[in-house]
Amino acid sequence: MASNGFLDRRKSNYDMHEMASNEKCAQFSRCSPSSFKDTIDKVKLKMGIAQLEAIKSTPFGIFLNMPNLSHSLTKVLAVMRRFQAKTMSFRFGEEIEVPFEASEFSMVMGLRYMGKPIDLKLKMKSSIFDELFCGKKEKTFRNEIADLLVDLACKDDCIDDFCRTYILFVCNCVLFPQGNYSTPSFIFPYLEDLSDLGSYAWGKAVSDYLIESGVRLLDR
Repeated sequence: MASNGFLDRRKSNYDMHEMASNEKCAQFSRCSPSSFKDTIDKVKLKMGIAQLEAIKSTPFGIFLNMPNLSHSLTKVLAVMRRFQAKTMSFRFGEEIEVPFEASEFSMVMGLRYMGKPIDLKLKMKSSIFDELFCGKKEKTFRNEIADLLVDLACKDDCIDDFCRTYILFVCNCVLFPQGNYSTPSFIFPYLEDLSDLGSYAWGKAVSDYLIESGVRLLDR
């Protein structure tokens, strides 16, 4: 049977639109609470009291019991398209404008708003990167961090490195996700002194990163 030219063109246009939509959604699906929870559930089965207490002592212990979250990418995109970078707010209709306050965002996330600033552009070689990943790579990816986290979970002589790997995993999956699932390099230097982690404004940093990434993606 001969193909219908109109239907073929319509299907082709639909496929192209679907591919573009999927590509845009893929950019936003970089944040993966479900991937995080799946790995953490495995870690919980292996880690002991010492590892648990060490994680709780960091600013990121709250994420250890994060529920299984799901979201509609279509709805996320719809909300993000209403963001106004100039006024730092979301506009709904002609009259309703909802401010996006970094302090409120930090409170919801359970992270500190006030404190020493995090330099999101920091480019500095870190001994932690070399120690955890043997200095063989320039980037670390989500699956590699997950594997290392599970491996370190039951090793009592590597608790500090276990904590650092846990924090890297939180940052990779939830707080500072990237489209290629790699980990932003600026994080590593801040993990060298675990006792100083709580003095930084992590909530403000996550808010800034979210806004910068969202605006950049929506401008494409």
